[in-house]
Amino acid sequence: LDPASAGPTTRLELCLAADGAAIHRIEIRDLNALASAPPILVLDHSNTRASLSAVSSDNRNAAAPAVTPWPLQPKGLVRLTLEFTRPPVALAPATTAFYLMGPQGGRLGVARIGE
Repeated sequence: LDPASAGPTTRLELCLAADGAAIHRIEIRDLNALASAPPILVLDHSNTRASLSAVSSDNRNAAAPAVTPWPLQPKGLVRLTLEFTRPPVALAPATTAFYLMGPQGGRLGVARIGE
């Protein structure tokens, strides 16, 4: 993903198999950075609009997307759509990960972008 200029909205869709655990934030991280490095961006209730829709096993929408409040609680096969303003930093698909974080900072899962 090329660097964003000031203000544009980025739309990201992640397909998840989820158990209903509450996602309080999503940390965008560079896998080449030190483990102690801060995330590139943290997505949460303050800066990200989220919607969820159920999907079938062949990745088709099984229901219309619905705007969802944070914390997110996806269950089953779902498409999570995130809309946010991305910082002016390039994100390389091969080395960018999205850490799904629980209420006490525990990692619930990791999503990656295919090239």
